[in-house]
Amino acid sequence: MGIIYAGRIKNYLSEWEKLTNDPFFLQSDVGYQIEWAYQPWQIKVPKQFHMNKKQQKVTKDEIHNVLKKGAIRQVEECPDQFI
Repeated sequence: MGIIYAGRIKNYLSEWEKLTNDPFFLQSDVGYQIEWAYQPWQIKVPKQFHMNKKQQKVTKDEIHNVLKKGAIRQVEECPDQFI
């Protein structure tokens, strides 16, 4: 079985439009944002997770892979961010 990549609906949007006119579904190709019932908050910043050199390399490589696939993107810090 091959790898299935998420976020490809925009490549087939014209075909999906033949199957549904649901705006929620059809607009999800530009990204879905969670509508929070209330603003999330933290009492304190979580403790730093410690990894050995091998774990650090694996983590760095995996982050690079998902960045390259476009599944995530790097962002800048912002006020009141949630970690």
